[in-house]
Amino acid sequence: FKVVDKSGKTIQTNLTSDKDGKVIVDGLAPGDYSFIETQAPTGYVLNTDPVHFTISAESEEKPQLVIASDNFVNYQGSAELIKHDSKGQPLSGAIFKVVNESVKVIKEGLTSDKVGKVAIDGLAPGDYSFIETQAPTGYILNTEKVDFTISDKEEAQPKVVTASDNFVNYQGSAELIKHDSEGQPLSGAVFKVVNESGEMIKEGLTSDKDGKVKIDGLVPGNYSFIETQAPAGYILNTAKVDFTISDEEKNKPKVVMASDNFINYQGSAELVKVSDSGEKLSGAVFKVVDTSKNEVVLKGLKSNSDGIIKANNLKPGKYAFVEEKAPTGYQLSQETKTFEIVNESENKPEMVKVGKFVNRKLIIPRQKSELPKTGEQENRFLPISGLAIFIFGIYVTFKRQKLKNK
Repeated sequence: FKVVDKSGKTIQTNLTSDKDGKVIVDGLAPGDYSFIETQAPTGYVLNTDPVHFTISAESEEKPQLVIASDNFVNYQGSAELIKHDSKGQPLSGAIFKVVNESVKVIKEGLTSDKVGKVAIDGLAPGDYSFIETQAPTGYILNTEKVDFTISDKEEAQPKVVTASDNFVNYQGSAELIKHDSEGQPLSGAVFKVVNESGEMIKEGLTSDKDGKVKIDGLVPGNYSFIETQAPAGYILNTAKVDFTISDEEKNKPKVVMASDNFINYQGSAELVKVSDSGEKLSGAVFKVVDTSKNEVVLKGLKSNSDGIIKANNLKPGKYAFVEEKAPTGYQLSQETKTFEIVNESENKPEMVKVGKFVNRKLIIPRQKSELPKTGEQENRFLPISGLAIFIFGIYVTFKRQKLKNK
């Protein structure tokens, strides 16, 4: 301590409390004075509150010792933290430790109470951090350090330092983006989420117009998105999409992207066009009919140079290839080739191989040359002979007429 007069002038310094906590100064002239602490005991906060006292100008006999204060207190610091969930509700059961700036553990096992409060006292001046060591059940451990400082001096009793009034434990969230095979978002796909034991966590999660499926409120652990209903006209993709909610994160965890391209496919089928000798035939034209509705869904499908006809973008169902035009020089076949596009597949479904479709060559009938029967040959030449005689008669008549004129 030091002692100052009422003008603030230092009268005496380096006054140290003894083992009984006493600080004594003597040799003071009458007047008003103050004790002022200049250095606190080790591990305590300096109390800057001045302690005033007066030395009387008169006294009967020897003046008595003036007691300036019989309870001048040095305090230690205290701090607290309030624990909440993401909706602002208090969380009990979170466990913390407090470390100093050298990361030495000062105290551990500090547990949040029913109002979410974690408190520590008995702290010397210095810099400290609250560190969560165990999250409340069902929440992600928040590894963010919450720093605070115990001041080295205070006037009278120091206030409790509020390190944080909203230290949040979060739960996990995840999303999946649903597309078709061309990268366009698909709405209307329905999913469930199961944990690693196969236990249902949530169902009826539906992709929105952007193809997004989202779930939140997940405790740390391993999970899977499983499609339970494909968008209309698409094949159910039975592939599981696994993801993990980490058991610790610094502050608010990011949404886990389980998949940004989970695809629903449509079906496809392939037919090979051949002759009856096995030659690949191009130029055949087919249509595809939905046999359940007797409805044409694709037409104008032509076989290529390898004889292949492909039908794409087919929704699940039963179909048939029907020939509309045969290759040049071949007979149109009345045969149909049926096939089925399945309702579900793990990831991309395989092309349905319908098999070979055979065309037979056209048969052009040859004309027969007929020989005349017996007695027919003379009859055939009668008209020709008559015509010759007729022409000869005209010639003779013309000649005679010419001679008469001479």
